[in-house]
Amino acid sequence: CHIIKKALSSCDKLIVVIGSAQESRTERNPFTYEERERFIRNIFYEEIRNGTIIVLGIPDRDKPSNDSSWGVHLFSYIEDTLGYAPNMIFEGREGERATWYDDIKDYVQIHRISRGLIPVSATKVREAIIKNDQYHYRKWMPMALWWCFDDMREVLIEI
Repeated sequence: CHIIKKALSSCDKLIVVIGSAQESRTERNPFTYEERERFIRNIFYEEIRNGTIIVLGIPDRDKPSNDSSWGVHLFSYIEDTLGYAPNMIFEGREGERATWYDDIKDYVQIHRISRGLIPVSATKVREAIIKNDQYHYRKWMPMALWWCFDDMREVLIEI
């Protein structure tokens, strides 16, 4: 939510890319692409409806890597899928992805949005859900997602 809102303040149209779109029901990616897309749609309904936000799923590559070729893969995937290339990329991981965009930095602006001020992480939210801690879940999550607590809990407990 934080990164999407920050990115929206800097552009007229935002493509939200959901990674590992083919993966679900794992510890790292417990929810399907469709479920993750629905969560975003519930929070940013109006922005998606009016075309300010486009949600796009990107599958992992056959050959995983954590180098600059991933940035080329992302850039090309967006261009091939939507018919145009992004002119900016916003991302929220400092350090570990520093070189991922080296091969495309001459074509697109890279904006790193600090997650340091966000008081919660996906791990903490998942832990609260598993513990049936609705207090912290509601404290950390937007009201637009309060309805799906029980569904999320059912999925997370099975993993």
